Parts: sequence; structure tokens; C-alpha cells
Amino acid sequence: MTMTQISERNLNGIDQLEGDCHPDFLPLLEVFRENFLAYGESGAALAVYLQDKPVVNLYGSHGSHNGHWQPEDRVCTMSCSKAPLALCLHLLMEKGLAAPDDKVARHWPEFAQNGKDHVSIRQLLNHTAGLPVIRNCNNGDIFNWQRMVTALEQGPLVFPAGQKIVYHALTFGHLVGELIRRIDGRMPGDFFHQEISVPFGIEYDLRAFPEHHIRSIAPHPQFRTLPLWLFSKLPMILPGWKMQYFRPCNQHYHPDSESWHASEIPAVTGQGSAAGLARLYAFLANQGALGGQELCQPQTVQRLMSISAEGTEQTSGKHWRMGQGFMLNSPELVAFGDNPRCFGHMGMGGATGFADPDIGLAFAYVTEKYHHPGRKDKSMAGKRLNRLISACYNAVKHRG
Repeated sequence: MTMTQISERNLNGIDQLEGDCHPDFLPLLEVFRENFLAYGESGAALAVYLQDKPVVNLYGSHGSHNGHWQPEDRVCTMSCSKAPLALCLHLLMEKGLAAPDDKVARHWPEFAQNGKDHVSIRQLLNHTAGLPVIRNCNNGDIFNWQRMVTALEQGPLVFPAGQKIVYHALTFGHLVGELIRRIDGRMPGDFFHQEISVPFGIEYDLRAFPEHHIRSIAPHPQFRTLPLWLFSKLPMILPGWKMQYFRPCNQHYHPDSESWHASEIPAVTGQGSAAGLARLYAFLANQGALGGQELCQPQTVQRLMSISAEGTEQTSGKHWRMGQGFMLNSPELVAFGDNPRCFGHMGMGGATGFADPDIGLAFAYVTEKYHHPGRKDKSMAGKRLNRLISACYNAVKHRG
């Protein structure tokens, strides 16, 4: 596909807008530009594949504290990393080393403590395992892999396994990650880097690597020192389970902190470029294969996009449709276009990647300025993302 090169510096009221865009997707370029002017975007990147070819790869900045966005720049995508993490486990299942209905304790015996012997791998992946929070931990344990793993082993279930969908915001990374380590021997970040990122040319990783340039995020209300301190201390005072999410955190729980960059928290520490995240989903949008390489089998893709759990998520009160580690199109939380068969994952702040297998579409958006729901924009994902997805599908619909 012939691409139009975009190179704008201090034009149209924006500091920088660069990349490549197929002519059919120029309306999407205009929406990406408008996000800087009308919606306060300071630095972001957008990438789209269609029918196994890249059609959009844009990046830009306006008033960014990081300066101009470079093609190789990465940024923390928060919970977007949950889906790539889950993919690692699915690749191990392809090899016959585990199965969705295996009990977790079969591979991780210490996990069987305190009535958790019947929890299955499927329940870990679809957020019905019943262990969304842990109380037997201390502030700062999130940055220590073994302390988190030990707490998960010894802690009791909050809900009976398989009965309720409860977003495992932080525990998901260590639950699935430790299971990967028990089966394969490698930490999940190393597994992803060595088995997926490097061999398939995917600019994305589950943790920071020193050779990558990661943009810092813009100031955000939840990542100020006082809120972080309060969020980690309140669980000690307030007993409700919903208050326990940040119990293992502390004032350093921030994508720009040294503790964050030195740790592996695969539920949230994923970082990459939009081009890298879109390439990952391009494989999945095309039955696991792209450019003569096979990342996974078609049966695995079918498993990722099939409903594994559906209902009201207990923390948000919103309707969720979950695959095994991948969010399915759930308009109340985040709408991946109009096709209910789309699957992917959103991260706090709006970063999102997803695949539409019916048209071979892969979409990814990353940002340094995290969206925070408020009076002007109450949506979970933010208007910037929603506008980009709508424009993307309109461009596909009106292609010449």
C-alpha cells in the first residue's frame, strides 16, 4: 500500500506531527491532529494495520515535557500489558505444557494454600479467580516479586473462584506471571522479550529494558505523592475489599519512578510504541500469522476472542465480556468499534490495542498524557481514544 509521508514541525498549530499514513486514512490523521489542539494531547502515537499491511504510523507532540516524539520512543501502557502477558501463557499451552482447565496448583503447588487448590488457569485469565486483592502484604511489596508471590500463595480467596468477575488490576500480573515462571523457568518479561518481542520485531515489552527510551508521563492526579501515599495507607484503616487494591503499593507506584523501572509488575509495567502494539495485534487479526511468520496457531486466536466470562464487573459495576486474558468488545468500559468480535486490552489513561479479525484490522494508541475520568469526560477510555477508533472505522468503511 502506498503511504503518504507526514512531516510537520510547528505547522497547523502543533509542535510536531510525523509518520506515514495511507491516503484512505487521512481523515484519521485529521482526528489525531485535532486531539492535540482540542483535547489537550501532549504526546501520543497511533498505528493501524489493515489486511496484514501497515496503513497508519503516526506520532506527535505539542508542549510535551519530553520534547518531540521520536519513532523509537516507547511509553508505559499500564494494563494493556495484561493481554501480551496472557499470550505468553497461551503459547505455553500450545506446546501442551498446560491447559485452561488445569488447576493452578498443578504447576504451582504452593498456591493451593488457604482453599485455593481448585482455582483453574481459565479463572486466572478471565478475572474470576477470586483473588483481586491481598491483605497479607505491606506497602511497597508490589516492587518485590517474591514477596508478592508469597502473599498470593498464603492469602485466602476474596470470592469463591468462578462466581464473580472482579478485575484483578494488580494481582493478575503476578498470578499469571508466576504461573509462566513455574512452567517455563523464565520470568514473564524475559519470556515475552525472547519469544515474542525480538523474533517477531514487536516494539513492546512487559518491563523496562535499558536499551529502550521510555517517555515519562505527564502529571496525573492519581500519581501525585500525597494520593499515592493515601491510597497505600487507607487499606490499613478501611476494611472493605475494594479499598485493598493499592495495599502493596507506596508513594513510588508511578510509571516514572526508579522503583517502577527496576521492577517487573506485568499487570501494568508494559511499555512500547503504537507501531509495536499494533504489530502484535496484526498477527492476532490475521489468525496468528503475518509476513510469513506464525506467532501462534489459529486455534489460539479463537480461544483469545471467545467469551470466557460475561457479566457485571464488581469493582466498576460495568458490563464486561472477557476472553482468556483479553478484553472482548465491552462498550460500557471501552468500545473497540462496532464489531462485538473485536478483542484486545485497554490500559489506565487510554492506551489501547485491539484486533478485528473479521476485516484483518489491528489498532493501537499510546499516550504520555493519561486520561482521568472527570466532569468533562466521564468515559473510562477518554474521548481522544473514542474519536480515533470511530475515525478509523469510518476510514475503512469509505475506502476507495
